[in-house]
Amino acid sequence: MTIENQEQEQEQEQEQETQDFETENAEFENEQEAEEEQDQENSEDKQKFLKDFRRREREKDKENRELKKKLERYEANSSDENIELPPKPKLSNFPVEDFGYDEEKQGEALDEALDNWHSQKQKVESVKQTKQQQIEQQRLQFNNKLQTYNDSISKLNIDKAKFSDAEKVVKDAFSVEQQNIMLLYADNPTKLVYALGRDEDVADELASITDPTKFVIAIAKHEERIKMKTTKQVPPAERKVNASANVKAVSADKKLEQLRVKAEQSGNYTELLAYKKTLKGK
Repeated sequence: MTIENQEQEQEQEQEQETQDFETENAEFENEQEAEEEQDQENSEDKQKFLKDFRRREREKDKENRELKKKLERYEANSSDENIELPPKPKLSNFPVEDFGYDEEKQGEALDEALDNWHSQKQKVESVKQTKQQQIEQQRLQFNNKLQTYNDSISKLNIDKAKFSDAEKVVKDAFSVEQQNIMLLYADNPTKLVYALGRDEDVADELASITDPTKFVIAIAKHEERIKMKTTKQVPPAERKVNASANVKAVSADKKLEQLRVKAEQSGNYTELLAYKKTLKGK
């Protein structure tokens, strides 16, 4: 075999080794791209989570605005409930001398006053009847909520003594009116009471809100924060690497880089390719 043939064979071997190296390198790059895509997916999941959170906040704010409008309308109409029926008019309330001793005019004035009084009486009775119906409806609603609250306590997956302690904190911190608001308007009064009872600073802060409308809004926002804390987020899959594996990986990467430099300088990739195969086999 001539020297020229030997050189050609060596060149062919080097070309083959170069191609093998490029193939191996492409596989490594593909793996790196796959990891980058996974990182991008995790980032997209976080963005989606934040987007959903902001959407829920907007919906909650909208509900709070609507509730505030309802309360304002209720307060505006509540003045009708304060109507008091005056004493029934009597003839003695209309001295005949005020009518020039005309008894007919005196009688007409009394009749007109009586008509107005009966009309006012019907309005007052209607308001009282409506108010009584509302009271009965609120009592029924309150009793149903209270029953649901008591039932949910028995189903809690926590120590009952701890809940009793939390409930006592809430009863001491909040007024009866505030407690009723929490019972009637909270999405989950049981979890709310337990959370507030375990965080007295927050409980005191909310208890200081005396305006009913603002208190309802504050409770709604705090409930949303509780939900965010208790919602379990599924973490992205992570590779489990122990300390010894990290040391081996660093050592292997260092040797791999040394062999790559050596192969590029000499044009001989045999040792580099063989080492990569040993890495894949591990």
